[in-house]
Amino acid sequence: VRKHAFGKFSDMLKAMIFHPAMLVYLDQPESNGNAKQKDGRPAINENLGRELLELFSVGALDPITGRPNYDGRLDVVQSAYALTGLTVDRDTLTMKFDPDMRYRGPLKVMTWRHPNTDPEQGVAVINSLISYLAHHPATARTVATAFARHFVSDTPRPQLIAKLAAEFTKAGTDIKPMLRALFASEDFRKSVGQKYRTGWEYLAATLRATQSQL
Repeated sequence: VRKHAFGKFSDMLKAMIFHPAMLVYLDQPESNGNAKQKDGRPAINENLGRELLELFSVGALDPITGRPNYDGRLDVVQSAYALTGLTVDRDTLTMKFDPDMRYRGPLKVMTWRHPNTDPEQGVAVINSLISYLAHHPATARTVATAFARHFVSDTPRPQLIAKLAAEFTKAGTDIKPMLRALFASEDFRKSVGQKYRTGWEYLAATLRATQSQL
């Protein structure tokens, strides 16, 4: 996260999804698109597919309209299918792609589609889905809302969210232009004294101020 904090969100999203710690934490090595459950369906694990949509990109509910951004069942399952093949080499603790675990067949997540016919091309398919989600307008609004809530208010104005989302989209998911627009906004100037640091933030600020060496 720190490496990409002032870069492109699309790069950060890819780095998160391919990171071995994330894969293990969300049980992705257990997701096998070639194995079958008792009912004949692929033995996939939906954790990573769900969090890719709900937490890491478009978000479950649109922050402006309040409407669902995706189908909580169909899109999650298709997302999980799309991510099959991603696993972890237990000896080196690195990410690896295993085509033998890859689900094969047409994929559809929201308006993204892919024939997904060649397991060997699974990484390219996954990158295509990640890019689609990173550049989706709903992701722009969700990311903009997170920054506005952190720096301005727990209930930021929809106009501010729309402005920040537009900067995010125009910059190709580059985070810096959105931050510049946020810090130059009237909303930010009027937010003095309205936001409070969490305990962890107070601790971090204290360590910085005292130049503590841990």
